[in-house]
Amino acid sequence: MDEARAHASTVWEAVAHKASNLVQTYSSSPSEAVALCGGLMGSGCQAFAQQQPMPAVSPLKGTMSCLRDCNHAGKCVAFKGFCQCPAGWTGEGCLTRERRPCTHETRQWGFTRLDPKVNLTEFRVEEGTEYHPIAGGRSSLCAGTCDDDISLCYCPSDTKYGRIPPGEHSLPGAPPIRKGRPMGQWCQPKQDKEGFPIRWGTVDYDFLFNDKTGWCNAEHPAGRCDCYQDGISGATCETIYEHTCVNQCNGHGECYIGYCQCHKGWFGHDCAYRMEGVEDSPGLEVERPWIADMVYTPATHEPAANATRLRPLIWVYEMPEEYASRMLQYRVDGGFCNHRQFTGGNVTDFKDHNYYQLEMGLHEMLLQSPHRTLDPEEADFFYVPVYTSCLIMPVQNFGDGPYYHSPLSYGGRTVQAGGLLEDAFHWIRAHYPYWNRKGGRDHIWLATHDEGSCWVPNVIRPSIIFSHWGRTDHNHTSWTGYGPDNYSLNISHPLYAPKGNLHRITKGPCYDPVKGEGPEGKAGHLVVPTMRSPKHYARSPLLGYPPVPRTRLGFFKGRMQFENLPYSRGVRQKLARQAWEEDWAGAHNILILDNTNVTQKTYSEFLVESTFCLAIIGKLWDRDGWTSRYEDAILHGCIPVAIMDNVKPILSNIIDEADVSIRVGFDEVGRLPEILKAVPQEEIERLQRNIGRFWRRFAYTSHRVYQKRLRDIQERNLALPALDTDVTLLPEREGMFDLEQSDAMQTILEWLYGRMD
Repeated sequence: MDEARAHASTVWEAVAHKASNLVQTYSSSPSEAVALCGGLMGSGCQAFAQQQPMPAVSPLKGTMSCLRDCNHAGKCVAFKGFCQCPAGWTGEGCLTRERRPCTHETRQWGFTRLDPKVNLTEFRVEEGTEYHPIAGGRSSLCAGTCDDDISLCYCPSDTKYGRIPPGEHSLPGAPPIRKGRPMGQWCQPKQDKEGFPIRWGTVDYDFLFNDKTGWCNAEHPAGRCDCYQDGISGATCETIYEHTCVNQCNGHGECYIGYCQCHKGWFGHDCAYRMEGVEDSPGLEVERPWIADMVYTPATHEPAANATRLRPLIWVYEMPEEYASRMLQYRVDGGFCNHRQFTGGNVTDFKDHNYYQLEMGLHEMLLQSPHRTLDPEEADFFYVPVYTSCLIMPVQNFGDGPYYHSPLSYGGRTVQAGGLLEDAFHWIRAHYPYWNRKGGRDHIWLATHDEGSCWVPNVIRPSIIFSHWGRTDHNHTSWTGYGPDNYSLNISHPLYAPKGNLHRITKGPCYDPVKGEGPEGKAGHLVVPTMRSPKHYARSPLLGYPPVPRTRLGFFKGRMQFENLPYSRGVRQKLARQAWEEDWAGAHNILILDNTNVTQKTYSEFLVESTFCLAIIGKLWDRDGWTSRYEDAILHGCIPVAIMDNVKPILSNIIDEADVSIRVGFDEVGRLPEILKAVPQEEIERLQRNIGRFWRRFAYTSHRVYQKRLRDIQERNLALPALDTDVTLLPEREGMFDLEQSDAMQTILEWLYGRMD
């Protein structure tokens, strides 16, 4: 461990030295800029590459104090004088208690959260009544002791391994006397103590409470409940490891389920700001070397005399924690809402199953970017971190709230998420002057959920909106196959929504890349890539894996949802039925698989063996909207076939989709074999060459937490012997490339540079 700490200290010194002496300069010649940016649309890339660097400046310091020192619970944003409160506290000075009780139901009116019934006999099932465990209830239901800061259930306090809350006279935010073993939603009793069945349990009463073998009483219980919360693992959830926060609190704070409690003298969402007089110094990354690769904040270090920066400079709003980290605390299950997570032994695991992970990922990348500024007065753009997808799933599915503008019963999940965005908009306008300076045109928001920005409220439409979903038709209506996400339902209530909700959203296109002429038209939207970790495309020839012949003409694997006709506008269902009835696999070498089909090969193996890979609308579970298969195909060197009418694909206003993909209309899917076979060989080769040229603009290879894994994968892949088979149609195996250059993050920065006033 001493060696690891010494290494981490050396890493910090190197990072601090690099950041302090950072000389950002491209200043490419016009010919070099043309070579670097060839094939890209717009002026952003070339202008970015040829810009003259500007001097670095000392970071903004804090000089203000906050009411009652934020009640010993929160942290003071000392350049503004307001408190950022953890879950359990809210309001000025974090003086107001904000409980989130564990509950089996949701309120139908009002804003007071529901307390659960405490006597299990009240949940007894009447004789002869059918019931389904947890049907119609909240996932936070609890037959034990509730941590009502975040709505997390533990074994009862009167059991041997139950939770004992802090004492009555403890300071706000004090830890429990005993943490206790968790009792998650699938570890609740299905009988009461007398043996009568109750409505929502899933395990026998004795499984939990038997004196000798029960989970809550035995040192070595006969059964096990899932640990599920961030930061704990082991047979009895006894092993503690690092929680996950953006930028790991800059090494100058303790991370607690997504919330950074900063060390004395440091403040801000990721503890990147210092009080006046506090010197820059190593943080917890020295004692905890496993976080060293996760901590990187060039903006916080004092610059050397010759240090320079490049524009655009981006300021990430410091706001109340309700909009971002609170969602991480309320998510309860550590597997949601994040792009990475520490596991047992403090090993980093990348969460590729989380399709909305860019929400935390982009936030972290901007906090760690050399383009970040801590001084909003010099910013070119302002990023507003609001975790709407995390609110939609799992936060709203878990407990009774939080709700925005009305209880959930008077508005679906996207209506609630829109309310959260409206609240954030009103907060930043009330507390900072920057929105009003340009009417929000220099503000950036992210909408990662299934239908992108279609439900985003009108008040933030003047801004730049990043999303995964480039829908362009006017007078749009929701395409979802999941009722609670249908933003087209005009739900009204005389108190909460007297005008309904449709007046809050636009009838114009969801995705608007230009938005008018002149300076006002410089904002626009951008369809950005999904966040994929290196392990997702580790076997791609583009990462040096030995390429194989693309012997399959076409491929698709995904959900079909035959019982859910609105899903994917019926396109996937129509395609699958025709492909299977006409044996496209045998007759045309086009393989169409349902996601339930068990195969010997991995998804990646199918992609690298195929010439064309279908990208059809339709998303995770039974929702409807963007598909990540467009960039999945590109990251594996396969030509995407976009089957998504009125929808622009990823980066389509930077990279012409006709240069990397082909498009097939909804009404043409029955002719897919004919269409694919008609693509000339010369066109196939052109598309593949372009994919080989542009693919890194669809991947976040510059993200610091990915870089070591990327290097390891590249080195391992390039050490493998090449195949003898002729694979000349594929991009050649590359050597080690510059991870910082021409990736998705730099592409976004170049695009922003081209939109600076």
